[in-house]
Amino acid sequence: MFPINYHKRNRIFKSLLLVYLLVMTPTISAQEGIIYWQTDHRPPASILHGPYQGQGFIDQIRDSLIENLNEYQHLTSISALDKLFHDMKLGKNICHPLLFVTKQRKQHAYFSIPVTITPSMRVVMTTKRANEQNIKEPIELKTLFKSGQIFATVKGRSYGAFIDEAIKQQKNNYSHAQMSAEDNTRLFRLLEKNRIDFTFAYPFELNYFQTYHQSTDFSSFTIKGLSEYTLGSVACSKTAWGKSVIGKVNKVLLKQRQQADFISRMNHWWPEETNKEAFKQFYRHDFLNAQ
Repeated sequence: MFPINYHKRNRIFKSLLLVYLLVMTPTISAQEGIIYWQTDHRPPASILHGPYQGQGFIDQIRDSLIENLNEYQHLTSISALDKLFHDMKLGKNICHPLLFVTKQRKQHAYFSIPVTITPSMRVVMTTKRANEQNIKEPIELKTLFKSGQIFATVKGRSYGAFIDEAIKQQKNNYSHAQMSAEDNTRLFRLLEKNRIDFTFAYPFELNYFQTYHQSTDFSSFTIKGLSEYTLGSVACSKTAWGKSVIGKVNKVLLKQRQQADFISRMNHWWPEETNKEAFKQFYRHDFLNAQ
């Protein structure tokens, strides 16, 4: 009797396995056809609420890619950057429209060719504190860190290789607060309340914040040794799926570079940079030649 029961059980097992595969295969295929775009509120890069909702340059990059990658279903969500990279490490079908390319991030993400140029980071503090300390630009970061002042950064965010390395090298970790934040304006609010002494931000981020929050005067300062401009790229999880998506993204970006209004759209939130010779040189030598 044993052989009969054994073969019967074997047939039942194979039948159940076939049913499972038939049920699950469409689900797996469907997942491969979905891009989950994760962003945080970082105006005017990504504007998730307020009068200019959806008009940030990250929002526009994402929406343009959604329009051109119509073979995918696109879902968007709000996520802190540390959560984004956690999901990428797990191999989820995650993309972000605009991130700095760093050695550490390359461990978990594939990156596109550059999608935009932005003015470099600045040191930001209240004007009152800057006047009290007689701050002059450009600021030497080593000197600033040695002063023992408290500063904050967003956990998971890169501030560019130069600043990231300077923060890594500074020894007084008690003066550095790292915060998980879905709303990047939180750091400006901490400055307003004198909870921290300074932070890092793009000049256009500060300009946008001050337009709608005029209770405190802020000052921003250039940083000694830092390039005037930086590059940003689209990032997707470092999987076969992510590599395929980035390949298609690159084709879209190369076509967009041929459009007559490409630079004006890219510089929408900082139009004053467009006619600067430094910008033109960076565009020709760095943006167009970066891989």
